[in-house]
Amino acid sequence: MVFVDRSPHAITAIRANLKALGIDADVRRLEARAALRTASARADAYDLVFLDPPYRRAAELGRELSEALAAVLAPRARVVSESDRRDPLELDFPLVDERRYGDTVIRIHDT
Repeated sequence: MVFVDRSPHAITAIRANLKALGIDADVRRLEARAALRTASARADAYDLVFLDPPYRRAAELGRELSEALAAVLAPRARVVSESDRRDPLELDFPLVDERRYGDTVIRIHDT
């Protein structure tokens, strides 16, 4: 299990939550695109990826994230994304479910 975020506050919260739950995981303070490049170079494969890009940038990141994710997804992997419903993150994977919560949209993609 790997958690990646570039925000020091988010990393602190992730570590605290994992500790409280008694879960051992790899937590990296890193930009997501850099983490995906590293994972691809190491031939890592993930069954589940959760994406929560900054809402204001989600629409512009769709193609780039789709390409980077393709290299690190295991067969039958699932990708879950969160973004603004008015300008959602568009990924190039089959959409299997979508839920709206106020201005937020959660999309579930299978590969």
